[in-house]
Amino acid sequence: MDTEKKILVIDDEEIVRELLAEVLSESGFQVITAENGLKGLDYFRQPDCRFDLVMVDMSMPGMDGLEVCREMREINPAQKVMMATGSYSSDDELAEMKKNGIDHVIRKPFNLKELVSLLRRELDCS
Repeated sequence: MDTEKKILVIDDEEIVRELLAEVLSESGFQVITAENGLKGLDYFRQPDCRFDLVMVDMSMPGMDGLEVCREMREINPAQKVMMATGSYSSDDELAEMKKNGIDHVIRKPFNLKELVSLLRRELDCS
């Protein structure tokens, strides 16, 4: 696995961001975190900052994950996006996420080892 794969994690919960940053960094990924959709989009729009994958929380104050994804798709239609969502998400919401270009949906709480394996499989295929 290429240790330079870069992931942007967007989540409003500080403990989630810190945990993901630690686990993903220890697993060989380069990780940048943002505490909300606007900050995440600020990173995403930087011309010298490209991400192999963006992991975004569905439910955040202000701008939710689908809105973030739509904005990113306008900038880069090929951007890989993984949406993290609470187990309360309905099948209709999951279908809407897929329709909006979400590559993967992972339900919270998720197993960190499984997440790392999923990311490796996804990014090794790119």
